[in-house]
Amino acid sequence: MASLSKDKNEKLPNDARELFPFIPRHFAVDKDNSITYIDEGTPGNPVLVMIHACPMCMFEFRLAIFALSKRFRVIAYDQMGFGFSDHPQNYDYRIENHIGHLERFLNFLGLHDNISLLMHGRGTTIGIGYAVRHASAIRSLMVMNAPSFSDFHLPFRLAMFRFQRIPSCFFLLMKQILFPGLRYPPAVRHAYTFRLSRRNMPAMVNFICSLPLVPEDQTARSMIEIETAIWVLRHKPMLILWGDRDWLYNDNDMTRWRSYFPDAEFHPIHGAGRFLTEDAPRQYLDYVTKFLNKVFSESEEGN
Repeated sequence: MASLSKDKNEKLPNDARELFPFIPRHFAVDKDNSITYIDEGTPGNPVLVMIHACPMCMFEFRLAIFALSKRFRVIAYDQMGFGFSDHPQNYDYRIENHIGHLERFLNFLGLHDNISLLMHGRGTTIGIGYAVRHASAIRSLMVMNAPSFSDFHLPFRLAMFRFQRIPSCFFLLMKQILFPGLRYPPAVRHAYTFRLSRRNMPAMVNFICSLPLVPEDQTARSMIEIETAIWVLRHKPMLILWGDRDWLYNDNDMTRWRSYFPDAEFHPIHGAGRFLTEDAPRQYLDYVTKFLNKVFSESEEGN
């Protein structure tokens, strides 16, 4: 069951509300927990679903929502444990459950075809996991800095957080490592960290602990299954954008993604790091807009 919130940005800090003036809506993924999403644009227009990276939230797509909702029905949501969505303490955050959330969510919205996916980081794993199961529903795919599926690695700065309890010093260290630094305006930092607390942090720790490091890990099987099936998407229009300063997803990941989709349109974004959409906002949006214009102009010509 889903419900609409009557208040705009009911949880967003005041200084960030002008940057994200969209009406939040809520979809219950189970009896106790819900995800928060926005649905902008005109019903009946082509559908664009945006899936954020970690530790971001749908706020990272705000410029794209403004720009693209004029032509598309734009849907963005916060994954369970992130942003505006619920942050349950004891929850199974494995990737297959996030894919299940997306399946039920899009089914609830009645979206079954002509869907384009704009995905960043771990959101790409979720989106591609959905896409290989519902290939006929996918119109086009856009990927920004994402993990490959069977090349298991975890940088040291994340590996040290694979603990179930976080003392205060670890919490502060995690905040410094994972979240935006002083180079971003205060309103932007507040939007990403407004629900960051020791009470909410276990959701993110559980996610980090669910990342596969060896093929025997529980999530590894899902990742390998997705990679095995990814060929069904090769005929789909594909855009790959890659920031060259991302400490989490490196050149090996980029090479693997280009091998998954050898015919994809590819653009490196120099100087962009983990927060690619903040580091190069106009550049990534320009690439995405031109790509979508090409995809849908060709589609219209074909009709």
